[in-house]
Amino acid sequence: MTPEEALAAAIRIVGGKAALGAAITALDPENPCSAQAVSQWRRCPPERVQIVLEAIAAARDLPVPTAHDLRPDIYPASVRPAAARPSSQKTAKPR
Repeated sequence: MTPEEALAAAIRIVGGKAALGAAITALDPENPCSAQAVSQWRRCPPERVQIVLEAIAAARDLPVPTAHDLRPDIYPASVRPAAARPSSQKTAKPR
């Protein structure tokens, strides 16, 4: 799977570019993301890899791209970056 194919799979799994942007914003409201921003991505930006993986983690019945699939230039195949972000950080921040 190329990085471009992995990003397309992530977008498809989440439900489209608008849905991915909304999911990223919901998971990380301090760094919002729009459908327009997602549309401009050729590959997943390095700073968005972890949050994109979190956005698609619920879709267990479809092939989920790995951090390596999204950005093989940054994440070697042997690295498991999802463990780098504790699940406690997924909770909504108080307003």
